[in-house]
Amino acid sequence: MRCKICQIKFTPTQFLQKCCSVEHSIEWLNLNKEKIKLAHTKETKLVEKIARAIKKEKIEATYTHKDYVQKLQPLINTIVRLIDKNQACISSGRFTGKVNAGHYFSTSEAPHLRFNLLNIYLQSEHDNTHLHSNHRGYRLGIISNFGQEHLDYIDSLFTINRNKLTIFDLKEAIITARVIIKELKNKDLVYSNKERIELRNKYNSVIFK
Repeated sequence: MRCKICQIKFTPTQFLQKCCSVEHSIEWLNLNKEKIKLAHTKETKLVEKIARAIKKEKIEATYTHKDYVQKLQPLINTIVRLIDKNQACISSGRFTGKVNAGHYFSTSEAPHLRFNLLNIYLQSEHDNTHLHSNHRGYRLGIISNFGQEHLDYIDSLFTINRNKLTIFDLKEAIITARVIIKELKNKDLVYSNKERIELRNKYNSVIFK
């Protein structure tokens, strides 16, 4: 091979030797130290990235179905908050106080509706927590905002049996929900009651296709 400095042909005596002499090797290293440093930095970052990915896979391998449910729920709640931005509490009509994403049918009585966006609306923490969802007010709020027909439809969902989501389903839903959240945040809109229902139907079909 040819020396990287003087271009004279030589036979390497060491592994990865690039120059014909020690002097030329030092000169080549000095000329290329920034490139070598950059290559080393890139290699280090790649190794660190791979290590993080492996660590993440090991951690996720220990996750249970319940863990994925708990990871998805706050994402669904965030979607509800974004769709219902600037809206009043569904069960009291008030705009004041801390707000939650409140379930019409609780997750314990209707686990199959836990993530159904038609079953979750913006609700004050007072009604959601202290009044145990204020179910009577919730029903009146749905009628007031969306009509009796919509309330009847939500009630009908209670009797529909749905297969339990698998861990794979939940993983896919988490990824999709994050994309939806980004989309809604970028739009940053306030929606009409009609649009709120349209978006719920749209995102239900996308998340749980």
